Amino acid sequence: MARVLAAPAPALQLVSRTPLTVAGAHFAPRSRVEVNVGGVSLTTRASANGGFRVVVKSVRLGSCTTAKVRAVGAGGQHASMAVPAAGCMTARG
Repeated sequence: MARVLAAPAPALQLVSRTPLTVAGAHFAPRSRVEVNVGGVSLTTRASANGGFRVVVKSVRLGSCTTAKVRAVGAGGQHASMAVPAAGCMTARG
């Protein structure tokens, strides 16, 4: 009996905070993908293997800033991630 393996779920990964760069994987090959971060939307196209990389120059993250990234493919695939704060010094009185 043949075993059917499920395709990996779409995923996002932080590549760089400056400039904010996010990579996506496991989206439908050559499909349009809308990426939203901090109220900024970008549209890109996944490669033949379902991957993409976007640079969001208009969003700048300070060391204490977090962000939510969401990507939605044309076929309804979606992935999201939180970009954690890089580190934050608190003021002491």
